[in-house]
Amino acid sequence: MRIGNGNTGPSDQTINYPVDRMRETAGNILSNANKSLAQHETAWANVQRYIERFPGFMQGPVRTLFSLYEARLCASYRWQMDFAKALADSAEIAETTETNIANSFKQ
Repeated sequence: MRIGNGNTGPSDQTINYPVDRMRETAGNILSNANKSLAQHETAWANVQRYIERFPGFMQGPVRTLFSLYEARLCASYRWQMDFAKALADSAEIAETTETNIANSFKQ
């Protein structure tokens, strides 16, 4: 999609919104984040089992330390998923807006 600034001639600048590429990129980000999150959950379960082998007095502090890391990592995956959704929504909005503007000139 191309949106012009209303000028004509060589100084005309347009803004390009490659909606198909935006959707493709959003899908890739979402897919990668979901795969990474699934791998993380498997690894996190392994870490939990490993911590269970520590002496009892050490388990709490070690879990606390790793829990902070785990929370930050999960937040990163959620951010990536939210970004992918926002990118896909932006593509949809751009395309719908272009269609609505084009239709308004036909009426």
